[in-house]
Amino acid sequence: MWWAGCLLLVLGVCSNAEHGVFKAKPGAQFEHMSVDRTTGQIYVGAVNQLYQLDQDLNILNLVQSEEMGSSWMNNHNKALLINYINLTLITCGSLNGTCMVRSLHNISVVLENGSEPVVANDVEDSTIAFIAPGPNNKHVMYVGVTFTGNTTKNFRPGIATRSLEPDRMFRILFNNNQLGTRMFVNFNNQALFIINYVYGFASQGFSYFLTTQRKTYWVSSPYISKLVRICHNDSKYYSYTEIPITCHSKDGKQYNLVQTGFVGKPGSNLAKTLTVSTEDDVLFAVFSTSSESNRPGNNSALCVYSLASIRHTFTDNIRACYSGLGNQGLDFLYGVKACEKITTTIDDDFCGQSYNYPIGGEQSVEAYTAIQFNVRATAVTATSTGNDTVVFIGTQNGHLKKIIQENISHAFEYADVKIDPGVAVNADIHLEPNGTYLYVLTEQRLSKVKVQECHLFKTCWECLTRKDPYCGGWCTLENKCSPRSDCKDPDSWISYQSWTNPTIDGGMDPSSREILVAFNTRKQLSVKLRNIFQQCIANIGFYCQFTIDRKKWNVKATLLGEMINCESTHFYHTLRLSNINASIAVIWGRSKTSLNNPDNVHVNIYSCQDLAKKPSASCEHTTTPWSVWSGRRPRPVRG
Repeated sequence: MWWAGCLLLVLGVCSNAEHGVFKAKPGAQFEHMSVDRTTGQIYVGAVNQLYQLDQDLNILNLVQSEEMGSSWMNNHNKALLINYINLTLITCGSLNGTCMVRSLHNISVVLENGSEPVVANDVEDSTIAFIAPGPNNKHVMYVGVTFTGNTTKNFRPGIATRSLEPDRMFRILFNNNQLGTRMFVNFNNQALFIINYVYGFASQGFSYFLTTQRKTYWVSSPYISKLVRICHNDSKYYSYTEIPITCHSKDGKQYNLVQTGFVGKPGSNLAKTLTVSTEDDVLFAVFSTSSESNRPGNNSALCVYSLASIRHTFTDNIRACYSGLGNQGLDFLYGVKACEKITTTIDDDFCGQSYNYPIGGEQSVEAYTAIQFNVRATAVTATSTGNDTVVFIGTQNGHLKKIIQENISHAFEYADVKIDPGVAVNADIHLEPNGTYLYVLTEQRLSKVKVQECHLFKTCWECLTRKDPYCGGWCTLENKCSPRSDCKDPDSWISYQSWTNPTIDGGMDPSSREILVAFNTRKQLSVKLRNIFQQCIANIGFYCQFTIDRKKWNVKATLLGEMINCESTHFYHTLRLSNINASIAVIWGRSKTSLNNPDNVHVNIYSCQDLAKKPSASCEHTTTPWSVWSGRRPRPVRG
């Protein structure tokens, strides 16, 4: 790796022209990251530490453990939020589960020190927090917290809406003995029914949480993923509704545990397949498999959902209950009873009423996997460039995968970047405000990764086969890999989307797929290609490779029009057969890529005694393969 030669200081940045790395203090552990969308400054929450960095990963401010609230107990960062309303930074730690408000410009300045427990006071258990509109059009903090079993934990509801007003900072927004902006798991089920909160977001008047949990409170019940939703204008949580969210392959493989998610805008190509606009919200979520536990396996997949379809599915579930179908309530909250049939207007903006709540819908929002991986995905974010939607996925083994989401059920990986091999990528990955770089967090490193490196692709072939949507294609007159808008002559630009790898063309007639060569002769062969882009491959370099009985040899070749002309070579074998097929491959480029041969074009080496069976053949020799034991033999290809 390029930073291996950097001088490692106690705190420091190793960088080159492409990206930089900020390394943690020895023994420190990064946990969360936020990026200011206005200034581009970066905030990193770590165990006993809080960092404020500029866009070049230089330290602007550092808060140490004694300023985080304790000098004798580790304080893990459980939430790190930017409040753009008053330009403050909210930090919440595991030490007592409390939060602080700090100046966004100088994190050393504490503006408010909360005393009410808000987040999980346990290292392992989940906390998801985000800021969004609440009742009375005021911004509030939505918090989802896993039950830990600690006695002080009983003061924290599973989900709550909390005030950000100075006189009631972090307190539950509305709270009385019966109702309020909070939801507790039933006391009898708290220790057994564990809900893991993995992501939260707001969209069109509602706040959502992605969770994993058992299907019911029975210990034999399977683990599933759910979406929890609360209306922004709801001060009593009458709108509290849960529905399942599923992600499965077309062959039926279930990815049942959602790991994290991201809500963003689609590119126009994806938007069309989702039947939404490029201004509509889309949920990108990564899932893993599991058998009988809530621990994710090593397989994962990406699934994509429009928020429009999610809203419709919530509406369908609510309508079913208000039609008297199914049950209201959730067995781990208030118990279950039959839904009441009530006549009322229910549309996608319905915010609940004082009956039929909470609702645990049975109808799930579903999606097919867009792409699957043999490694666990731990982070996801997405953006668009041109008409394309680009998804960045962090993995358990410290890699960053770059994905093009072509449609709702198909994506392909066009690059894999090693970030911190062997160390999981944190769920917090962010694009910088101008979209040029991506910030990727692991336990010990904050990496600044360039989203595109078009200048590295020096040939048309390298550019187009990489299929990088940020590069777009090849400017043939300027010999550079770039978007069409950067070409002086846009008409000379070749899009990667129009590029198809050349293949050997066998033609429509099966007889044309067999090239006849008499045994023990020298012959120059020609092979037709299809999907030829002359601007790209004219000077790329070719050779033909022949294989007889696992023995290979190569000869140089040239491209003329649509024909590959292989230099003259000697066709010879020692097998006691009257005729034998030799495979032919056309190898091209520095990568020594073999062109596909879908029609199985091949060479048939025949003896003169077999001439009667070969109407189109000619023969100058009378020897048979088994009578020739001298002469120049093909030189096998080594390696």
